[in-house]
Amino acid sequence: MAKLPSWAIGLITILASLALGVSAMWASGHLTGELQFLVFSAGGVIITSGVFAIIGSYIAQVHVAKLVSEQYALSQKLERAGILGTATWPLNIPQTSQSVDIFVIRARTWFPNQFTRLSAVLKNEGATVRICLVHPDSPMIPILASKFNESQQQVRDRILSSIFTIVECAEEARRNNAPGTLSIKGHRLVPTHTYYRFDDESYVVWYPLKRGRVEVPILRIGSGDLLRFFSDDFEKLLQEEDIDTLYETTLPRPEARAALGSLGLDEEQLTSIFRPP
Repeated sequence: MAKLPSWAIGLITILASLALGVSAMWASGHLTGELQFLVFSAGGVIITSGVFAIIGSYIAQVHVAKLVSEQYALSQKLERAGILGTATWPLNIPQTSQSVDIFVIRARTWFPNQFTRLSAVLKNEGATVRICLVHPDSPMIPILASKFNESQQQVRDRILSSIFTIVECAEEARRNNAPGTLSIKGHRLVPTHTYYRFDDESYVVWYPLKRGRVEVPILRIGSGDLLRFFSDDFEKLLQEEDIDTLYETTLPRPEARAALGSLGLDEEQLTSIFRPP
């Protein structure tokens, strides 16, 4: 037997209550005394319950319909904005990526964990990786030091540590004649968020600038207003006058080595990075 839908079961229940109530009141006409009163009262109560059930059912259906409508409208707004949902940390660079943009403060522990994936991306024909992080001589260093509860030198050293990891990966790829290109830019702006784009997948991360973070909220965005805002913001950032090119795989090695040495990488690090093929 086919299972009845819930609305049909509810309707049958209400109609049965009304029928029972009417029957009880009709039957009371054939009784006398207290029994007649009790049966008549019971019928009235049953009918009243049925009426309230009908009204309650109608109100509930209207409320549910309104709720569904509001949820649909909200989903439409989110879709127009380009909000696809959330993601969990850590994000991983897809190894098949052709175009990667990364805007971070330093991501000191993230870059070493992405070394293999970043190497794989640089092996892809036509791949482009653009990374923008805080410049080691940024006037924001004292503020970041206070926020991270670190010394200013620790903040600089950890930015340089990220630069070392990225360049080491890029130079290894260059020694192996990988066709992809990579560039690192240093900015001096107030960091309010981090931004990651892997081809058509984009993520924005807002998080408190303090130590001991446990959960990092990550917003996944697609085509829409938010994606246009953050992608345009990244492109404009790269055009800022107060931004320096710290490294590019297209630079001659002696020039790249000199530029990194002026940032603060020591001779041992530079020798490790620029070892012969």
